[in-house]
Amino acid sequence: MSAERLFKILNRLIDKNTCTAQELAEELEVSVRTIYRDIDTLTLSGVPLITTQGKGGGITLLDNHILNKTMLTSFEQDQIITALQGMQGATAHSNELILKLKNLFHKETSDWIEVSLNEWGMTNNYFEILKEAILKKQVVELTYWGTSGNKTVRKIKPAKLVFKGRGWYVQGYCLTRNDYRIFKLVRIEKIEVLDETFTEQLNPPSIESIDITHNKKVILSFDYRVQNRVVEEFDNNQIKYLENEIVVETSFPVDMWLKEYILSFGSAVRVIEPMQMKLEVEKEIKKMMKLINN
Repeated sequence: MSAERLFKILNRLIDKNTCTAQELAEELEVSVRTIYRDIDTLTLSGVPLITTQGKGGGITLLDNHILNKTMLTSFEQDQIITALQGMQGATAHSNELILKLKNLFHKETSDWIEVSLNEWGMTNNYFEILKEAILKKQVVELTYWGTSGNKTVRKIKPAKLVFKGRGWYVQGYCLTRNDYRIFKLVRIEKIEVLDETFTEQLNPPSIESIDITHNKKVILSFDYRVQNRVVEEFDNNQIKYLENEIVVETSFPVDMWLKEYILSFGSAVRVIEPMQMKLEVEKEIKKMMKLINN
């Protein structure tokens, strides 16, 4: 018997209220007989299900349904609460849900983890706005700073929020480009939720499949006085500690964002490769010196 399958059945019934055994069997790729055995298991666990025969019948979850805590092991209960604690900074409703589950499971857990989606000094609530737009299938308009340094306004059908590397992204169908695009939350200047809605199910590609073939090898040399930042922002396998410098070999799109990122290290960084970026940084420094001397 699969506990995962039991939860899939329960989630489907919560979503649809009534399903036929045949529908569940096809969706979960098991026999109808297996579905009926699973229904018996759920019923014995305290889930109020009724089965009716004939046209319009099926398996129905009663309106007063509850999630019986006996369906979860103590370890699984801890995992659920821990996962929600890790998302406390991402949703406004997680604190209330954690409290309800702690009471249901009779758990006293320590608040050992906290997540905040805002950078220091930033107070925007874009995560919550986008989450609501995704659930309600509302089109949003983003004022967005791209990696090229250009500000654009995009209308998108938001599909999902993704955490990748060190940041949050929203994937959605861009009505300007007529294709799926991904936007980093910290580069969003403004979000407007429009009255326009959509009904289709969005299926964006996996974030792992996003094309990175335009990235180029980048080699940077850092002074040891910025070691803490280097350790935070690059993987260990990209870092080489030499006697008088720290050398990082990685890959990035060679664009305005990379130039500004390199300049953010001031005199503690030196570009080794690519030569194109080295010349761009030198050119920018000369412009800065000209402004300072005027």
